[in-house]
Amino acid sequence: MIRCLRLALVALLALAAPSAFAQTVVDGSEFVAVRGWNGTSVFNVGDAANTALRVNVVAGGGAGGTSSTFGAAFPATGTAAGFSDGTNMQAARVVDLDTGAGTQYGLINNLVRRASGGSVELIGSSTSANSLPVVIASDQAAVTTQPANIASANNDGAAVSIPTSNTVALASFSTRKFAAVCSLPTNTDTVFLKFGATATNADFPLTPGMCWNALPGTVYSGVISAIANSGTQSLAVTEW
Repeated sequence: MIRCLRLALVALLALAAPSAFAQTVVDGSEFVAVRGWNGTSVFNVGDAANTALRVNVVAGGGAGGTSSTFGAAFPATGTAAGFSDGTNMQAARVVDLDTGAGTQYGLINNLVRRASGGSVELIGSSTSANSLPVVIASDQAAVTTQPANIASANNDGAAVSIPTSNTVALASFSTRKFAAVCSLPTNTDTVFLKFGATATNADFPLTPGMCWNALPGTVYSGVISAIANSGTQSLAVTEW
């Protein structure tokens, strides 16, 4: 039955283009040699060495898919290639990694880690589990933080006499990074300290031998005033 159908098909095609087919018999089996006609001559379209049919894509003969040109618009149809969104296939997205005049496209991606039930985005500034771990290389040179050098200091240990009336202990200093005010151990009474222009007996008390130190960082840069509880007391002040 199959043989009869094959012979019928060959006969029909031969009628349509008699020069395109040749039929031979080898060991009782029938073979059909497929040939083409270019308007001038007959030529074989089969590949006997590989037992295959020759197929050539000519210029203008295809568009999209594997026939696309680099830089051309993304084809509406073509050989499907992409990523699964869990249900459907999605095309890859790219972004220009060159912020200058050139272009260098790369895939858009997020940093994630493996987790039960699916990946988890490494968002940083969160728990250790949700942050990107950083390991110092074994050949990394020592990393140290050197303190800033102090070029000069104002009122370096200067003594300021504080009577029972409001007195400026330290004038305002716009670039102040540190300040220290100490009540001398030889004082006989308390000195009251204020971050402002007018100190009173209700402000921060410094007993004899006691110091106030501003920690490095954000430091009050305005005037610091003081007043003695009795007599005339002395403060040692310094700042930078």
